[in-house]
Amino acid sequence: MSTKVSAQPPSISSPRRRRSIENGETSEVVLDSITASPSASKATSTTTHRRRSAANGITTNRVEKIDNGINLQPNSASSELYVTELVSDYISSIMAADHVVTKMADWLTVQDFTSKMSANPLLLGSFMARLSEQLVTPLKLSRNGLMMRLLFSLACSYGDMVTDILMLNFYHTTGDETSFNRSSIILTIAIAMHVVNTILTNTHIKKKRTLALRIVQAFLCLNPAIQTYGKWSGNHREEGAYLSPSGELYFTKFIEVLFEALPQMVVQLEAMMRAESLEPLPLASLIFSIITAGIVITDASITVERTLMTDQLRGPYSCW
Repeated sequence: MSTKVSAQPPSISSPRRRRSIENGETSEVVLDSITASPSASKATSTTTHRRRSAANGITTNRVEKIDNGINLQPNSASSELYVTELVSDYISSIMAADHVVTKMADWLTVQDFTSKMSANPLLLGSFMARLSEQLVTPLKLSRNGLMMRLLFSLACSYGDMVTDILMLNFYHTTGDETSFNRSSIILTIAIAMHVVNTILTNTHIKKKRTLALRIVQAFLCLNPAIQTYGKWSGNHREEGAYLSPSGELYFTKFIEVLFEALPQMVVQLEAMMRAESLEPLPLASLIFSIITAGIVITDASITVERTLMTDQLRGPYSCW
């Protein structure tokens, strides 16, 4: 629902405005101003309400002007306060935008950003410095978080693979031929599926030597490491390829869970139930299989959710 107001808009704290926000109504209204005079507490309460609304997932295209009503002097306390408020409003406006391109274009106009910053280069420098301070933490954490997630997932994949191979020797040593045969078949099928997946996802490769090299990499179970590096380094999709490095890694993990981790869990649980005592190696292998399957399934669900969230124009908390 969209509301257009030509007269002076009601206070943000009015019951009508609160009901509109709570009901998810959007507006193309651009508010005239939020002034620190006669009372600075009104501006503070209004902007606090706006940022709390953004944090709660309420979205709108309204833009509120930040104006402290005084002439700004470079490096003054009032100038620093204004820049701090402007940066906070800039970030919260992006977070709460129905349509970020439309809203931020209005934001630049309402705040008279271009003329103010052109007339005061020091103010622009202060704005960029404060904005960088606000953005550095989430951007760095996002990058570091991706690295930690990829490395942890990679360690679990190869840990699961190594313990499965060690379990073959364990089954053979303990005389459990049934589990040995079943585990061998599972590993053979898993490797074969990785090779088939590599062939199907590399149909765009015309050089036979390059294709043969990638098949060997799949046979040696090197795909998780290579594709993890491709996703981390931000490699682009190859020309003619169906999948990006991120998509290739997703399918590799899916094959790993479906054809290796889950079947091996069943075999290991059955072997543990038949065993007279609990050995450390079967327990470690079982734990690796459970963690690997859990990580892949969880990451797959989050990836789909992130994609759906990105496709929405009403912000990160909107539904279909």
